[in-house]
Amino acid sequence: MKILHFTDSHFSYYPPESRVDNYLESCLRKMDEIKKLAKKHDCSFITFSGDWFHLKSWIKNPYILTNKLIDCFQSIHIPIYGIIGDHDSLGKIEDAEERQPITTLAKATDIRLLSKGDVEDLGEGVYLTGCPKIGEYESDLTNYMPKRPDKAKVHISLSHGDLYKQPPVYSPVTLYSQLAGSTVDYLFNGHVHLDMGIETIGTCHIINRGSLTRGSLTNDNIKRTIKVVVLDTTSGKIDTIELKSPLPIEKIFDLEKHDKAVQAENEIDKLAQLIKQESGEIEINSLDGIKQLIKELKNVDPEVKYMCESLLDKSEALI
Repeated sequence: MKILHFTDSHFSYYPPESRVDNYLESCLRKMDEIKKLAKKHDCSFITFSGDWFHLKSWIKNPYILTNKLIDCFQSIHIPIYGIIGDHDSLGKIEDAEERQPITTLAKATDIRLLSKGDVEDLGEGVYLTGCPKIGEYESDLTNYMPKRPDKAKVHISLSHGDLYKQPPVYSPVTLYSQLAGSTVDYLFNGHVHLDMGIETIGTCHIINRGSLTRGSLTNDNIKRTIKVVVLDTTSGKIDTIELKSPLPIEKIFDLEKHDKAVQAENEIDKLAQLIKQESGEIEINSLDGIKQLIKELKNVDPEVKYMCESLLDKSEALI
């Protein structure tokens, strides 16, 4: 049996601010390629690890988006199993899922959304579980390490959490090393958009080849290619396939804007260091003191100094 997996599609009618292409068209083009790949590789199922939609509020997802996606997924003709990500839910609002477009999309297509505790028998001894992004996800390792079904020859599970090889700068997170005792054979994780590759911890293969879409203008998104995975549950072979449909990076992002943003970040860092070094006797607990300090800084771009002074003037007007 072969299963195609991808994650974090972040479908949206309204493009992320950093994108300059037709974002929805790009998403649908990738889905068309995924459909063809699933048929080419004779996949029996498709799995997905959450964040179908980008904007959390159902009001911001117009009917035209859901209708286009219904047409797209109805044309695949392969059963799809997935979980809800944090972008697909309104949290603690009563009947939140019923308000969300993912529920409409699933009811109109071959998408089966898994809840925690669900066990799907895919045949040939292959069992599928999954845990949607609900509650304090990182505080419960069973979200990543569910109980193995008794008859499972192969156990696959879907998760959507802050799962990393090394601790990032924020918390709470779960580390790969914490899953050493897992009895899951293949864990497909979403939520982390970086290409984390394929890592084996104990007997568990943790797989996350990154998000299907690139919404923010970051170095990672500029360099990263878009990939899907095909798992052969009989042989255990895991193939990573790079999609050909995504446009060249210069056609989806304003790279000049990115360069300016990087330069601005460097200037801000430089400014912060200079303020620390040169504050001296100047009183910087007042707006006048800060303005005076900025004027006296010698190694800062004049345009940056002007912007700082303008922002301070606006702040003063609000006091």
